[in-house]
Amino acid sequence: MSTSAVHTLANYSMTEALIADFEAAGISARALEPFASRLPLRTDGRALAWLHILNLAQLKGALKICRRHKVKWMYHWPQESWITKGDWRRVIIRLAGEFSKVSHRQDQLHIGTSAMWGELSAFPDWGKDFKNWPGSIGAIFQRGKERLIKGYPGQIEYFYDRKVHRLSWSANEDPPTLPGSAVPLKLILEHGRRRRRLNPSAAGMVFRCKSLSPADAFQVAGLLGTRLYGWQISAVAPGQIVHRGRENSAQFIMLFKGLKERLKTLKNIELELQIPIHGGGRHDKNLK
Repeated sequence: MSTSAVHTLANYSMTEALIADFEAAGISARALEPFASRLPLRTDGRALAWLHILNLAQLKGALKICRRHKVKWMYHWPQESWITKGDWRRVIIRLAGEFSKVSHRQDQLHIGTSAMWGELSAFPDWGKDFKNWPGSIGAIFQRGKERLIKGYPGQIEYFYDRKVHRLSWSANEDPPTLPGSAVPLKLILEHGRRRRRLNPSAAGMVFRCKSLSPADAFQVAGLLGTRLYGWQISAVAPGQIVHRGRENSAQFIMLFKGLKERLKTLKNIELELQIPIHGGGRHDKNLK
């Protein structure tokens, strides 16, 4: 039997055993799930497994199973944009169920981290403060953009080192930055006044520039509508990238490098990515 065939058989057996353990624990798991069916930009590759976690007990159980199988894991928030390169030997966790609930208790808003900012519109005293915010609550803690909610005293519950922790802050303090492998669970906000007028980035807004907005940069450089294969800079929503073709992350990276070089050459503008590129490591190969 060839080395490639041995790897394929071993990976298939490992995936079967992993999924069986998740299902035995009552956890919804999809094996070898294509990222194109889950990510806004529909990029290529597959995850070893994609989990829907409904409560804290399932989260603890899922991470325990990952440790037993020596498999790495990551979590993904609703509408969060990633660029993925090929297959990953990782489990992707999506919080749902009790982590999606929003409730009002004694002048506090208790928000599950997989709830969407738009859901706060159901609470008139709060909805206007976060009007038109895209994405989920948890994503701002993962991306390090906690200061967007500075001015609101609050608390964040998160799971880290096999335990639930809680941190609080006042209206004058920056919300805390969580440890890298922490899983945000619930945000508790009290009334305050926002100190910043910036909003989280919408899906498809994947670039940033230091000196001006990407939309303005593309416009002054005449790059609106630029297209490479199935990827195009939108001329209708400047600064947003649109994926019109089949999933192919390598073509996106080629487009980004071309835009970066053109902006630097034409206008001395530095273009950067504000979304992560995942996968492509040596441990992510031979996933069958």
